[in-house]
Amino acid sequence: MFKNMKLGTKLLMAFLAVGVIPFAVIGISSLWESSDALSESSFGQLKGVRGIKKNQIENFFKELQGDMGVLTETVATLRKEAFDKLKAIEIIKKTQIEDYFNDAFLQMTVFGRSADVTKLFQELVRYHKDTGVTPNGSYDVTTPEYKKVYDEFAGELNRFYKDAGYYDIYVICTKHGHVMYSAVKEKDMGTNLGHGPYKDSGLAKLWGEVARTGKSAVVDFTPYAPSNNEPSAFAGSPITDPSGKLIGVIAFQMPLDQINKIMMERTGLGKTGETYLVGPNKLMRSDSFLDPQNHSVKASFADPDRGGVDTEAARETLAGKSGAKVIIDYNGNPVLSVFSPLKIKGLHWAIICQMDVAEAFSPVDENGEAFFNKYQQMYGYYDLFLINPNGYCFFTAAKEADYQTNLVDGKYS
Repeated sequence: MFKNMKLGTKLLMAFLAVGVIPFAVIGISSLWESSDALSESSFGQLKGVRGIKKNQIENFFKELQGDMGVLTETVATLRKEAFDKLKAIEIIKKTQIEDYFNDAFLQMTVFGRSADVTKLFQELVRYHKDTGVTPNGSYDVTTPEYKKVYDEFAGELNRFYKDAGYYDIYVICTKHGHVMYSAVKEKDMGTNLGHGPYKDSGLAKLWGEVARTGKSAVVDFTPYAPSNNEPSAFAGSPITDPSGKLIGVIAFQMPLDQINKIMMERTGLGKTGETYLVGPNKLMRSDSFLDPQNHSVKASFADPDRGGVDTEAARETLAGKSGAKVIIDYNGNPVLSVFSPLKIKGLHWAIICQMDVAEAFSPVDENGEAFFNKYQQMYGYYDLFLINPNGYCFFTAAKEADYQTNLVDGKYS
């Protein structure tokens, strides 16, 4: 086809090829270069935006980490303050209980040496001989002669009983264990603690210990039949004549209400705090504030499986240790617990002061709003969690379904 073309046409096409093609090549090349420049500019802008967003996100999480650092320090401070407060309360109550028993021993010792008690005892012994009381028999307290001795010589002891606040006071014959005087006059009055129906009771053990050693003694709580079978503790001291010879025993039935009065004082314990006493059998020695139905002294002795306190704090304290740690309490709740053994002659008791971890770690203001709820709202978090090392979530601001579950082995693990 090109051979048959006219020369003019060929020349025109040649001129066009020489003139247009270079321009076309240059145009296409320029277009490519412009496109590359525009692409680089666009990518540069995107990279710049990416860098800005990257820094913003990284700074956001750094700020979160900083917030968490401050929050962790806050929690540590609240934890320390809570433990310090519980320890101060525990020390105060421990001192009060120990002083109460020390004062009781002092009162018994002084009163056991008093002229009034000595005179009453002498008259009761005289009646003992006049009526021919046998070593294995009971002591008749129903006769007019006994009533005359009681009315004439027991006045000072009766007045002391009313003022001192003890559940009962006894005067017991050293040799045979006859209960020759009782302020309350329950079924134990006149019985023989050596051979009678209460020979295995706490009062009998107390009499036997004082008579054997000639020293003050105390017997821990056990159910006591004459007092409706309720748990009772007894303390006693020797009655001596002017020469110091042991002639009898004065015994006190310790009042649980006085112990509870000390332990139930609520200052500084908030809504979930409490202080209580535990004996070597892991049963209560004071009534629980939080669970009086199952963990009163009476209820724990009646149903040890339900009313016992077999916790880490109880076990360590009864082993002679003191401590402060987060444990699971007798209700299965995580608590801050401060504990130590009591120093009371003849008793092996633990004192435990504790508070729910949620209340201890998240104090509320005067309006009842929790500190961490305000923190969560102030910083715009969706939720905020406090979690035990074992995974138990004991606080959340939002109180959703994960609250009070275990995040290690629970349904949200």
